[in-house]
Amino acid sequence: MTSLRHHKDAFFRAGPMQRLLLRYTQALLTQLGQTAVCNRHLSVDQQLCRWLLLSLDRLPSNELTITQELMANMLGGAGKASPRRPASCGVRG
Repeated sequence: MTSLRHHKDAFFRAGPMQRLLLRYTQALLTQLGQTAVCNRHLSVDQQLCRWLLLSLDRLPSNELTITQELMANMLGGAGKASPRRPASCGVRG
């Protein structure tokens, strides 16, 4: 509890921690908004490409191992993802 109280006090002092947490919150909300817009207006192939790029950005290498079932779940669970879809993103698959 002491650690939590320390962080809470640091946040309300309007210091570096508060600025860091507010920047993180703003970035997270921006990403959520962008994802909602993309999910509404992009084709399934474009959504898949975006998701693959976002996933690769978070990995230490350029290698991503996923199943068709995971791809389908990430795209709204509308059945199995086509094995040809990654090729449209320039991905070998």
